[in-house]
Amino acid sequence: WHARSEATMAAVRPHLRGMLGFMGHSAARATLKLGNRNLDVLLLGHYRSATEVGYYRIARSLGGVALSFTDPLYFTVFPDFARSWVSDRARFRALLKRTVGIGVAMAAPGVLLGLVLARPVFEIAVGEEYLPAVDPFRIILAAIGIAVATFWATPAALGSGNPRVATTAFAVGVAAQLAALFALVPGRGPEGAAFALLAFYLAWAVVMGAGLRLALKTRTAG
Repeated sequence: WHARSEATMAAVRPHLRGMLGFMGHSAARATLKLGNRNLDVLLLGHYRSATEVGYYRIARSLGGVALSFTDPLYFTVFPDFARSWVSDRARFRALLKRTVGIGVAMAAPGVLLGLVLARPVFEIAVGEEYLPAVDPFRIILAAIGIAVATFWATPAALGSGNPRVATTAFAVGVAAQLAALFALVPGRGPEGAAFALLAFYLAWAVVMGAGLRLALKTRTAG
């Protein structure tokens, strides 16, 4: 208690800018996630029928199940990235390589299996009346595969003190998704919305990979 009574903002002040920046980027990504999760359904509902919205929502819900399996990994590797960045950059790079391999090992067989078994999964899970959602589901599954394969990217960016990279990648991804939604949804309906989600993850992965590589190279050299 004595130590707490003696504590002042002086201990925090050197880190205040970084803390505020981290909070700001976290808030920005949370706002962007609202667009990523809702714009597709809103625009699909505007341009197409309620039935097609239902097909898409089922496809996205089933496709998104795989992401829940990466949440424990996300929260496990984040503190490891942060600790190794501060104490041992070689360990950070080794952890990065290991998690890249884990992501690919999880995503590739899961996506391939899902593509093959999509129709029977729908017949068993939701019934034959939702079979029109199978093709959008396959596209969404490819998009989710990218997310699973790159589960390490955001923890690596945040752990190395580069939240700007994560925010920029998410913003570019949402912009790509929005452009694809306007271009594809009026004519292709649920499939167009699924391709727009794929565009989000492709753009996000490219920008995140390039930005993280550049940031880490710069910070390591510095």
